[in-house]
Amino acid sequence: MLDWLKKLNWGHLIIAALLTVIGLCFLFFSSSLVAVTVISGIIISLFGAFLGFVGFKNPKRDLKFIILISAASLCFVSGVVTAILNDKAMEFLIAAICLVTVVDGSFKLNLSIRAKKYNLDAWWIITAISVLVILSAFFLAKFTPQNYKAASVWLGITMLINSASNFIAPSFIAKCQMAQKAEIYYEAHDNDE
Repeated sequence: MLDWLKKLNWGHLIIAALLTVIGLCFLFFSSSLVAVTVISGIIISLFGAFLGFVGFKNPKRDLKFIILISAASLCFVSGVVTAILNDKAMEFLIAAICLVTVVDGSFKLNLSIRAKKYNLDAWWIITAISVLVILSAFFLAKFTPQNYKAASVWLGITMLINSASNFIAPSFIAKCQMAQKAEIYYEAHDNDE
């Protein structure tokens, strides 16, 4: 009965939930940025600890392990720095979040290209969201407003859009994987004949 829960890509959903919380904090509590940066730092540190736990739980020490542990270390350290330097960390926080958002948006853009390749319905949704996230994060990092309240609102909206892309990405990933397996199967079947 609960087999579909095991098939979900929980990583994307956890990231989406964290981005939603941080995005809403930046959006609605932009007047108290010190509290928001401390909360963001704590959330980012906890996410880094979670990634480290997931990395060390896997017995294999392969490339995935190295990427997970590197990401965990980066998240944990940047979260601690953000929480400690709360009022001075706004520019650092904006730059770090925008960098991660551009990278994440690039992965989603790659996913949209794969979805288009396999003729999946609504591939354009993930494309539009990815392009919007990448451009918004890039322009926020490049042209950070002097008024941190405006930057906080912009960052909150960008994170909420990125959260939406992480909520819908697992369905596209699953459909692309099924289409890729079918393609491999048909190619192998054609080669047998």
